[in-house]
Amino acid sequence: MNVDEVSFAILLTVQIVLGASGNIVLLIFSIRSSLRPIDKIFAHLGLANTMVLLSKGIPETMQAWKLENFLDTMGCKILLYCYRVARGLSICTTSLLSVFQAITLSPRTPRWAPIKDRAPRSIGLSCLLFWILSSLLDVTVLKYVTGPQNRTRTRSVLHLKYCSSVSVSKGIVLVNSIIFTFRDLLFIGLMSGASLYMMFLLYRHHNLVRHLHGHRRPSRSTPEVQAAKCVVLLVVLYDLLYGSNSVTLNVLLNTRAESPLVLNIHTVLSFVFSAVSPLLIINGNRRPSRRRLSEE
Repeated sequence: MNVDEVSFAILLTVQIVLGASGNIVLLIFSIRSSLRPIDKIFAHLGLANTMVLLSKGIPETMQAWKLENFLDTMGCKILLYCYRVARGLSICTTSLLSVFQAITLSPRTPRWAPIKDRAPRSIGLSCLLFWILSSLLDVTVLKYVTGPQNRTRTRSVLHLKYCSSVSVSKGIVLVNSIIFTFRDLLFIGLMSGASLYMMFLLYRHHNLVRHLHGHRRPSRSTPEVQAAKCVVLLVVLYDLLYGSNSVTLNVLLNTRAESPLVLNIHTVLSFVFSAVSPLLIINGNRRPSRRRLSEE
C-alpha cells in the first residue's frame, strides 16, 4: 500500500468508527430520555445512520486495508440491501425531522393548531411507512447483486469493490433511476421547503427578540429555536452532500478510465452525513439543567 492508500484507509476507518459510535450514543440517549416527540425522530435517524455506516462502511474499510473479502453472494445481498434501505430511511427521516420541526416552530393559529396537535402522534406511523417504502423499493437488490467476480470474466458485471451486480436491461435501469430520483427529489424538496420556512420564522423571531430587549443582552433561545437551527443546519449539510455525491457519481459513470481519487472522494462523501449528523444533533439539543426547568 502506498501513502495515498494508507491515508484513505485511516480516514475511512476514523470516519466509520466515530460516526457509528456517535449514532449509537444518540440512539441510546434519545430512547432513554425521550422528553420530547422529536427525540423519537432523532432515535430513528440514529438507527438509520448506524445501519448505513456498518452495512457499507465495514466492507469498504476492509477493502481499503486490502483485507481478504469475507462476503459471498448471500452476504453481499444482505449488506447491500440493508445499506440501500438505510439510505432511504435516512433521507425520509431527515425530511420528517425538518417538517416536524417546522410545524413545532409555527405559530399556534387556528389553521396550524390541528396540525400541531396531530404531528406528535403521526411520528410512529410515518417511520413505519418509511420502512415499508424503503424495503419495497430496494428489493431488486436481492435479485441482481452477486458475490465478488473476476474482472476478466465478463463485461456484464458492475464491480462494487467487494460485491458485483449482474447486468440488467436499459429499460430496468431507466425505471429504477426515475423512481429513486423522484423519491430523493421529493423528500429533498420537502426538507428544503420546511427549512426555508423555519429560516423565515427564526429571522422573524430574532427581530422580535431584538426589538423587545433593545440594547440589553437577549435571553437564551428556547429549546424549540435551538432544535430548529440544528435541523436547518442538517438539511443544508444533506443538500450539499447529496449534490456533491451526484457530481462524483456522474464523473465515475461517464469516465472510461478508472479514477481511484474520485472513487475515494465519492466513498468518503457518502458517509459524511451519517457520521457528522449525530454530533450536530447532540450539540444543538443539549438538555436544560434541572435548575432551569424548575425555574420555568
